[in-house]
This record gives sequence, structure tokens and C-alpha cells, in this order.
Amino acid sequence: MSSISSHSSFSPSHPSTTPSTNSSPSTISQPRDHSLSTHKTSQIDEISVELDEEETYDISEDEEDHMDDEPEIHISEEDEGESKQMPAFLARIRSHMISHPPSPTALATVHPGPQPLYLPPPSVPVIVEDLVPPDNFATVCKGVYRSGFPLKRNFGFMETLQLKTVLTLVLEDYPEANLSWCQSQDIQFMQFGIPGNKEPFDNIPEHVIRSALVTVLDERNHPILIHCNKGKHRTGCLIGCIRRIQSWSLTSIFDEYRRFSFPKSRAVDQQFIDLFDVDQVWEEVVISGGGLEHLPKWKMISLPKGRLAARLKLIQSH
Repeated sequence: MSSISSHSSFSPSHPSTTPSTNSSPSTISQPRDHSLSTHKTSQIDEISVELDEEETYDISEDEEDHMDDEPEIHISEEDEGESKQMPAFLARIRSHMISHPPSPTALATVHPGPQPLYLPPPSVPVIVEDLVPPDNFATVCKGVYRSGFPLKRNFGFMETLQLKTVLTLVLEDYPEANLSWCQSQDIQFMQFGIPGNKEPFDNIPEHVIRSALVTVLDERNHPILIHCNKGKHRTGCLIGCIRRIQSWSLTSIFDEYRRFSFPKSRAVDQQFIDLFDVDQVWEEVVISGGGLEHLPKWKMISLPKGRLAARLKLIQSH
């Protein structure tokens, strides 16, 4: 048997083969098949082309013009490192998504805007009647109010006062509507008619003022509203006499009278307040009124003293 030379040469078409060191002497490695390698490479390229064709996007002419205007996007070294670690086709897809982000129109179709919120219909407003006080209304002291003649539009306001008594100084017949309202509110109505003082012809009757004061000085009639037509002159005279019982000075009494009777103050009314006899009021309080035990708890009330106090005790004992 002829031996094989170790320096034998082969043509390029037949590459040389060297025996494997781990194999037996009789085993000789087969030469590489370049045709097979070339065939596998062409298959991989075909698969890559097919993947590229499947992952392509349909781009309109307007989008191409828009993409031409877009600034160049720079990929950082970190992104390049991540791209090298992933498969080639995924790297190409990722690179395409970075350089060609979806248009706002496409995003709007994928992610619709928020739906409009449901708002319940507005509730029907509750109409509250306005509370309108009578003309010249004011608080005299605790439990006592003054005003002009109350009208229907003032009834709502008057209900808030929780009145027990309405005392009027008008001489004319009282309106039926006002009487019905007093009855519906369980309010006692008391009338002490005084003619309108047209100086110098008429004088204010003192006995009527005294009777009205007896009603006011009984706290069981409180809260009480005192009124005339305008709440100025007749009401002002009665309030001035109350201030006399409360030990007000004449200067303060006349100042209050003029403020409510403006712009037409009457000197005869102020003269009446100045000359009014308060002692006779105390006698009627004890005889026909509620007595001293039912007097209002006013801080400045001027109780009878001296002989008048002794006389009142004597009258009250009988």
C-alpha cells in the first residue's frame, strides 16, 4: 500500500483536509461545502427581506413631505448599544419608529378624546318672598316696636317679630285685611283712636295716651307694635311719653321725635310730651292695668317714689 505524503498539494476546487487530532488515524475530516453555506446565507437574506416587507408602513405623499421637514433624530450611544443586542429586524423596526413617530391624526384615531361629562339639569330656584318692614319701622326698646301703617306686603316681615299685640292710634275703621291677618296670627288688636293733630286747632287727648301707656307697660302684651298712619306725630307723642317714664332727658326725647317726624315736626307735639303728667299713668297701671308686678324689665324705667309710691301701695291693697 502506498503512503500519503504530508506535503501533497490540492487544487483550489478541492480544499485540503487535515486529520483531527482526537480522531483515529483512519478518519479524515470532510472538506467544507461552500455551496451549502452560500445557500443558507441566501435563505437568511430572503427571510430578512420578507420581514422587512411585512413590517413596512404605508406612507402617503403628505406624510412624506411632513417627514422631510422633520429634524434629524440623534440616537444616543446607550440606544445604539441596545440596538446591537437585539435582532437585526427588531433593530430596524425600532429605528424606524424613533425616526418616524405616528402622526397626530393617527393618535387621535387610536386614542379618542374624553367623553363629555353628564351635568344634571339645574334645580328650580325657590322663590322667597321679600321681607319688607312698614314705613318708619324701628325698635323702641325690648318688646316694643313702632312704624307707619302696615300693608299687606309687610305681613311677612311682621310675622318674624312674633307679635302678641298690635296697637293702633288711628281713629278710622281698621282694614278688614289687617284684622284677618291679626286673627290668623293669634295677635290681639287694640285701637286707641287719636285724631290727626293739625295744630293749632286740635289737641291730643291725654286720657287716650294714658290708656295706651297702660297697655304698653304690661309685659304680657309684648312684643307689641305701635303705629299710626305714617308713624310720625301720634306715634311720636306716645313714644315720647314712654321715654319720660324711662327717665330720658327732654333733649334726647325731642331729638328722637324730630328724627322720625322729619321733615314736618310739630311744636304742639313736643309741648304735649313736656307737660304730660306721668304720675297719673302709674295710678291707672295699678287700678286698671297689670299692676307693678307685670312692668317690663327695662333698665331705665322710673318707678314711683315717695308719696306716690305709698299711695299706689294703698290703692293696690284695696
